[in-house]
Amino acid sequence: MIAAIGIFWGLLGERIRFWIQKPLDRKILHETYDIAETIKKISKKLTKALEFEYAILSIINAIGDVIPFSHHQAYLYTEEKKAYHYKTFLAHAESSLYLPNDSAIIRYFEENQELSFIQNIPSDILAEMPKEQSGMIEIIVPLYSDKELCGLLLLGQKTMNGGYTSYDIEFFSKMIKALRPILERIVLHEIAQKRTLSLMKEREKTKKELKKHIEDKNNLEKEYELSGEIQR
Repeated sequence: MIAAIGIFWGLLGERIRFWIQKPLDRKILHETYDIAETIKKISKKLTKALEFEYAILSIINAIGDVIPFSHHQAYLYTEEKKAYHYKTFLAHAESSLYLPNDSAIIRYFEENQELSFIQNIPSDILAEMPKEQSGMIEIIVPLYSDKELCGLLLLGQKTMNGGYTSYDIEFFSKMIKALRPILERIVLHEIAQKRTLSLMKEREKTKKELKKHIEDKNNLEKEYELSGEIQR
């Protein structure tokens, strides 16, 4: 009986230490944000998002509000190219760089499904990225729509309170999981929207072709009638 009570108090003590230690860790690491609240704010921002690129930029901006970083870029999946398009999010700086679906770095994050510090990624895999990109990046944060990799956030050095902390890593890990269903909805909506637009364009093209065909037919009939009158 005494032993059971001792085990109970030991377990309770561990739980109490965890509750006390986590806020203390935040103070020691000078973290000023709450993980759950931050993820909740990001999720709320994305509630009405309908465009994938806008959603990613909203995520980056929300992260920057609590974890300032030196710079950012991303690779975003595009249905049309079946590849990942490099984005700088700078006006008038559209890139023509793509990572194919079967590239080693894409497979790396499809398998690992967690963020990675740049120095922890094997050099042969990292070699697929231009040196000017990998040289500026400190961490890569993958994003998923359900089970599919839909983007990679390339983040530079943290500009406040030293480098990225274990608390920041915990935030990123929880954010990746929490955003899966939200990004799935946005990706599927955008795909459906683009397909609808494509069908509408195809329909409009068919209508114009049909109209031209009818006009050509009418012109031929008029020419035929005119030639018949001349012969008479």
